[in-house]
Amino acid sequence: MNEKQSRCKLLKEIQIASFAVVETNLYLDTHPFDTDALCALKKYSEMSRKAINEYESLYGPIFAFGNYENNGCYQWVKDPFPWEKED
Repeated sequence: MNEKQSRCKLLKEIQIASFAVVETNLYLDTHPFDTDALCALKKYSEMSRKAINEYESLYGPIFAFGNYENNGCYQWVKDPFPWEKED
């Protein structure tokens, strides 16, 4: 798998896990004692966190916030934004 495919795969994993976190969280707003949903939220949150950490360790920041003191410069604009296609 080349770098572009690996990068796209990680972005897709982040999107899937983050979507599941948001949807599960919304469900828990109306069903706060659903233990299965609480377990799912924990699982998807960890999946999202791991994928984001892996992506950022390989390709740089995926979010603009919290990345202003890395190597003494603002890193967010250094590379293409995560959603920009690379040709």
